[in-house]
Amino acid sequence: MVAEVLSPEALVHLLNEYFTIMTRVVFQRNGLLDKYLGDGIMAVYGVPLHDPDHTVQACCSALEMLGELKTLQARWAARGLPSLDIGSASTPRPW
Repeated sequence: MVAEVLSPEALVHLLNEYFTIMTRVVFQRNGLLDKYLGDGIMAVYGVPLHDPDHTVQACCSALEMLGELKTLQARWAARGLPSLDIGSASTPRPW
């Protein structure tokens, strides 16, 4: 667990770096940030204004987040920091 190996200050910095980039992806895809849930983000699409492509925007956000995460993971590894991941370790990914 990342929180067990980092100081509180380092953990806050890591999470801020992660949330800043992931939130930017949500906003660029016309998503609405609902809330942060621990190290997760809840975003909704197609509200408050209807967007007929809201499902596409949501899916594209998820794919872009995965790409951004790979960049972040490489940056963190270069700095000797632990890595975050998206999704549950118990959830099999189809790719």
